[in-house]
Amino acid sequence: MTKNKRHASLFFLFLFFLGGCQRSANREIVIDQTIAPPVVIRFDKMLFSHQNMTPEMINTYRDSLGAFLDVYVEEILNVAHINDPALPMFLDHFRADENVDELNQLVGQEFRDFSLYHAKISDGLLRYSSVFNTPVPKLITFINGFNYYGGPVRFHKIVATQEALAIGLDMYLSEHDRYDAFGFPKYLSQGFAQEYIIADALKGWVFSDHSSPQNKETLIEKMIDYGRCLYMTRQLLMDQPLYAIMGYTKDQMQWCEANEKRIWQTLIEQKLLYEKTSSKIDPFLTPGPFTKDFPKESPAQAVFYLGLKIVESYMQKNTTELVELMQIEDLSTLLTQSSYNP
Repeated sequence: MTKNKRHASLFFLFLFFLGGCQRSANREIVIDQTIAPPVVIRFDKMLFSHQNMTPEMINTYRDSLGAFLDVYVEEILNVAHINDPALPMFLDHFRADENVDELNQLVGQEFRDFSLYHAKISDGLLRYSSVFNTPVPKLITFINGFNYYGGPVRFHKIVATQEALAIGLDMYLSEHDRYDAFGFPKYLSQGFAQEYIIADALKGWVFSDHSSPQNKETLIEKMIDYGRCLYMTRQLLMDQPLYAIMGYTKDQMQWCEANEKRIWQTLIEQKLLYEKTSSKIDPFLTPGPFTKDFPKESPAQAVFYLGLKIVESYMQKNTTELVELMQIEDLSTLLTQSSYNP
């Protein structure tokens, strides 16, 4: 080896080690092997497995489902108070409804085997419990019957209670034409594909514990609050595509990645980062076909992608652990310490 070649080799070796020492934005999560995985309760099957509903069956459901039964009866179905003596009759009417029965049949066909989803969601929940030292929730599947009684469309994809994480399987039938018939706009129904189930479930659990947008006033605080939960969800589900975690389509995800700087510059030019007025910032935060002031190729809530990127930048430049990240109250300091500059 000549002297010049040796110097060149040492120089590239130096660059290799310099690059290798760059801190990762990710954090390693070691699953506590003493934690039992979540039990899955197929309530969608249980509810339709009996010929006639009885008070005894209601008690059995309560033993299995806990507080979720109250939510299901009073908020999702909205058919009666949980202690109404006529509840068995109301549930019989619900089960006998022609449209509900069709949804039940479709769910039964599409989700005859739930084991793949169970395994992936279980792994994410075990990671979460290992990080935050919290009990693992029950995993419940159910049917919304969103078209029951022909009333206003009411649907719940994911429901989180203190002890349960529940998934409305009839909201994941992909391109089922009933969604269009009942007035679901395309920007919502495009997220009803089965590829979103795993990410939606973990995102619902994380957000129920850590997101508090009502306590955040400025647009940038709301962006980072949401982005922090997206980041946490991604740490739990590293094998899931980012577009699914974001709730975007693949094309929308590509648009965000290509236009990150443009979004940031627009917010700065319009002096919106520290804006508190709802009428000015809500259009950037609410669901819709696209984001205000951007082309139709953009997803709604595109600013949340920037919230995620800010958090990733912060975690790459700091040694903060996951629990500490979710406990930060002054999110403006997180922005400053991220040195975010797309």
